[in-house]
Amino acid sequence: MTTKGNMTMMPDDFIAMLAQPARATQAATGIPASFMIAHAAVESDWFNCVPALEACNLFGMTAGSTWRGATLTDTDRQIF
Repeated sequence: MTTKGNMTMMPDDFIAMLAQPARATQAATGIPASFMIAHAAVESDWFNCVPALEACNLFGMTAGSTWRGATLTDTDRQIF
């Protein structure tokens, strides 16, 4: 289980939330659903990081300089 702020997401709930869209994407692209779910879990801290919670961004996608749509500024720092 992971907790951040008022949000708590169990891994089983995270997987259940993404299972159908991941299977549909697998059918369209050939990328295994399990890979997509695992990548989303790592990138989004099981749906508990600011981009996931506030922008439904599960993969850590960032906007380039040519992007003109809505953006989210995340002030969290990641240290590797």
